[in-house]
Amino acid sequence: MLNTRKPYNEGNQWLACIHSGLNAREADMCKAIIVCIICIFLLLPITSCSGASGNLLAPPVSERPYDSQQYGPTTCLGLWQVAIDAYSGNISVTDLRTGDLMLNVLGFLEPPPMKWLTIDPGTLIVDQAKGKVKVDVILKHPFKYSIFMGFDVRGVVFGPKVTNADGMTPAMAPEFFTDVPYGYKDGLWGTPDKDAHFKGSLWGYKYFCDGLGKNDDLATFFSNADNVAKRGVFANGSVNKRHYELDWTDSVFGFLIFNYAVYANYNRPTGEKPIDINDFDITTANSAEAFCCRVTETKNTLWWSGGVYDGELSLEAEIWDWQNDISDVTIESLEPGILDPTPFDSQVPGNTPYSRIVKFDNIDNFNLMSAGDLDLWITVTDQKTFGEAWFMGLLPESNSKYKENVYNCFIHRTESYP
Repeated sequence: MLNTRKPYNEGNQWLACIHSGLNAREADMCKAIIVCIICIFLLLPITSCSGASGNLLAPPVSERPYDSQQYGPTTCLGLWQVAIDAYSGNISVTDLRTGDLMLNVLGFLEPPPMKWLTIDPGTLIVDQAKGKVKVDVILKHPFKYSIFMGFDVRGVVFGPKVTNADGMTPAMAPEFFTDVPYGYKDGLWGTPDKDAHFKGSLWGYKYFCDGLGKNDDLATFFSNADNVAKRGVFANGSVNKRHYELDWTDSVFGFLIFNYAVYANYNRPTGEKPIDINDFDITTANSAEAFCCRVTETKNTLWWSGGVYDGELSLEAEIWDWQNDISDVTIESLEPGILDPTPFDSQVPGNTPYSRIVKFDNIDNFNLMSAGDLDLWITVTDQKTFGEAWFMGLLPESNSKYKENVYNCFIHRTESYP
C-alpha cells in the first residue's frame, strides 16, 4: 500500500490515496461505501451507572421505530492541522491522518481548489488580544446523485474551545487506529501523535445538515418534528454553512493553530430508484450516539460567599437519539472536584420523535469554589460500543477501545450566586 501525503497549498491537493491490489468487486465496494462519503463531507477548518430510578433509557424493542442489531458507524474522514495567519488571513492545512483508503479521490477535490469546501471570506474575525476567532464554514455536497445522502455530519475542532459547540465528542485519536486496517501513521509534514494532545479529551463540534442555518440552535431545530423527520440529512447537491467561535484561552495549542476532523455517517440505501431518504435505514445510516441535547433548569438555589456555600440544582435534559437505546446519562462539573458524576433520577418521553427527557432533581453534592459561572457536563452513553459503532466496523477486538461504550457530552452553564 502506497500512502502519499502533501501539505495543502493553492497549487496542491489535500490528499492522495492510491488504488492498489483490488479486484473489480472490491473496488466497487470501496467506491460505493467508503470513498464517496469522503468526497461528500470534507470540511475546510477554520474552523456510568444507571439512574436512581433503575430504568434504562432504551424502550422495549417493540417500541423502537426500527428493530435492528446493526447500527450505523461514525466514521472519521480525516484529521488535519490548521494554521491561520492573523494578518493576511491565509490558511495552511497539513495532514495528520488520512483514511489510507484505496481509491484516488483527487478528481472530486479539484479543479479548482476549494470547490466543495470553503469559508465565507467576510466572516473571519481574529481577536488576537483575547485569543478568539469567529468564522463561517461552508460545505457543499459534491454529488448530484441521491444514493450519496449522508447523515449526522460533525466538524470537530481540537485545541481551542468551541464556545458555541453543539456538543462534545471523543477525539478520533491515533489510539482508535491501532490494529486497524490501513490505520494511523504520522504524516510526513503533520504534527506527530505525541505532540497532538488528543488522548483522553473531549472536543467541541458543530453539526451540519440541510435546513440548519449557520447560527441556528440545534435543539430548537430538532424540536420541530418536520426537521426530525429529515434525520439530519446532508443531501446531494446541498450547501450548508455553520458559524464557529473559537477560544484559545486555556488551549495547549499556539494561538491560531489547531487540529480538526470531520465525522460523518453513511450507509448504502436498500430501496429501488428513485432513491429517497426512506431508502436509508436509520439504524445503519445515522449515528449511534445521541446527537442533540437541550438542558432546562427547573430550580437553582446555589450560592457561595466567603468560602461558605449551599443550595440545590434541578434540571431536565431532553436528549435526541435515533435508535432510542441510550444506556445512561450522568452530570458532573467540567472542573474536577466541584460535582462528581451524578446519575439521573427519572425519565419521561420527549417532546418530539427520537427524544426523551431525563431529570436530575435536587442535586446538593456541589463543592463550590466561588460564585459565578459553572460549566456542567451531561454525558450520554449509548448501549453500543466503539467496536460496533465507530470506524466503519473495522475496529478489531484487540483494540483497547473496542468494548468501551460510545458517548457524547453536552455542556450546560449554570451559576452560583454570591
